[in-house]
Amino acid sequence: SNSVDILINVSGNLISYAICPVMIYYLLSEGEEIYEKLMLIFPLSKRKITKRIISDIDMVLSRYIASQLLLCGIIGMLTFILLIVLKVKFPIWISFFNALFNIIPYFGPILGIIPAAVVALIDSPIKCLWVVIGMFVIQQIEGNILSPKITGDSTEIHPFVIIILLLIGDELGGFVGMVLVIPVAVMIKVLYEDINYYLF
Repeated sequence: SNSVDILINVSGNLISYAICPVMIYYLLSEGEEIYEKLMLIFPLSKRKITKRIISDIDMVLSRYIASQLLLCGIIGMLTFILLIVLKVKFPIWISFFNALFNIIPYFGPILGIIPAAVVALIDSPIKCLWVVIGMFVIQQIEGNILSPKITGDSTEIHPFVIIILLLIGDELGGFVGMVLVIPVAVMIKVLYEDINYYLF
């Protein structure tokens, strides 16, 4: 029964991952057309306000994406410094992949540590241990201090609320939930604020 449940969950996640790139492709290639058709749903009197709301959501989401790229850059830089200090081979490539994996909640930091640990282990088990400890410390600083602060500033959501939202996203949707919960929360927040501002 457990094996079947795991298989179902994995299959569901794989389908979600496969659908996301397709959705992104259509949004990028036909975004303007989709936007214009979406506007037809709203009465003429509300279209101007709707466009303002969508513009505000786009602006805040852009800031959120920029904040995540900044976090990846910080992780990459700190990893590079650590690897240089410990004299681990291929510091640029390892730092790049660790920064890239950092986008993925939970599993990302683990995946990021593996290449560095393997390369360090070839030289020395002690060096491998120091690499793992160093990268673990970096991930703890990022996850508990930098990420809530930077993400909170970019979305104007309190860092404590960011942490709560990530926990809720994990509970509701696992990996996909953690990735989507902040953008969804941002859209709801902007929608609520703009409706209150423009309509009331």
